Amino acid sequence: MIKITQASPEVLNSKFSRFTRMTLNGQNRDATYLVSQMKQYEKSYKKLGMLDVFSESAARLAEGLHHRGLDDFAGIIYSNLVKLPNISPKQREVFAQKALEVAQKQGDLLHTLARIVDLKRVYKDNGRKRQVIDTLLLEEKQLIAIIKDFEKTKQSYRTYNRGVSTLETYQQRLAMARVDIAKGLMHSNPEAAERKIQLAIPTFEHFGREKELNFAYTILGQLAQILKR
Repeated sequence: MIKITQASPEVLNSKFSRFTRMTLNGQNRDATYLVSQMKQYEKSYKKLGMLDVFSESAARLAEGLHHRGLDDFAGIIYSNLVKLPNISPKQREVFAQKALEVAQKQGDLLHTLARIVDLKRVYKDNGRKRQVIDTLLLEEKQLIAIIKDFEKTKQSYRTYNRGVSTLETYQQRLAMARVDIAKGLMHSNPEAAERKIQLAIPTFEHFGREKELNFAYTILGQLAQILKR
């Protein structure tokens, strides 16, 4: 284990370089340890006002892990880089896209869903409305796949710190994603928006989600005005 203490930029960079070499050589294979070390390095770089250096170095480490087929670790690093403060909107998009790419390669439906949601939030923060709709459609597709074979999905889920939500939770998330899609498509494609709302309503009725149900009917009424029905 590399002990991380407050140090000069040169010493800190040297320690992180050593940590990177050890990780790429397979000496750090515990996910919990990797996360704790990365958090400590992030804290140390932040104290020195060098988060930009940390993000670049950590991104190179993640890329190296990805090329070596160590995608569990690469995904962990990319998904944590997305949450870094004080990085550019473009950097955040790149990290979120890389995290999603890694998750899709692994074929883990639940991890992929989490990374889609991360990317959606980044696009929303960056005011990228078209990309938000695209990721919502991807989220819908992913939720459908999860619900279709939920037991198999649970068994294939690999994580170091979280459990799996219930099937009912994912069914309700699917309905809410469809409402969000309908809101985004209301003016550009009202017919498609109406179909999404109609798919969402039975789920809200089934689970007694009155607030969401009322909102869905409100959107449906607005769509009827747009479609002049």
